[in-house]
Amino acid sequence: MNILRDTTLCAIVRDEIINPAGGIRDFVESTVPFMEKAIIVDTGSIDGTRQYLEDAKKRYAHLDVLDHPFEGYGPSRNVSIRDVTTDWILVLDADERLMFSDFEELGKERELSPEAIAFSFDFLTVSLIDVKERLDISGNNPRFFSSRKNIFYDDLVFEVPSLRGDPVPREKSKVQIKHFTSGNRILKSKD
Repeated sequence: MNILRDTTLCAIVRDEIINPAGGIRDFVESTVPFMEKAIIVDTGSIDGTRQYLEDAKKRYAHLDVLDHPFEGYGPSRNVSIRDVTTDWILVLDADERLMFSDFEELGKERELSPEAIAFSFDFLTVSLIDVKERLDISGNNPRFFSSRKNIFYDDLVFEVPSLRGDPVPREKSKVQIKHFTSGNRILKSKD
């Protein structure tokens, strides 16, 4: 079904069998079929996530699953992007989703901006528990970028791709990444 041609989905996961967005199964089923390639790095799951990914590889020949100990978000993301062979990379987390039409829109935006090397997104934060806390936030973090420009992540936390140490020039996408969260009540209960 490859909707987003010449693009690799790159993700890092840990203990995602259940998450606010529906878990690792929903993530794989709602993203991998639309990509030319997918690389998911497991950073130490103990809840069955890794086993599910092994099963998913049998259904999706274009899915690679790697293991790498968690050493920070930036270094883990770099493991996910280092062996990409397609021209473009799409970075998503297992609690983030795009709609079918979003994949088509990204392909169109890329075609309409042939000089672009990266696209940034707004994020729609969706809380399934605290529904009233649904809000839009702006994210100037490029998640869709060229693999041919030596772009890498250079921070352990709040990782942002950089180009030889400088911010990556980017176009603004019309697509919103939907980020699912447990809501403040659950997060507060973990403190």
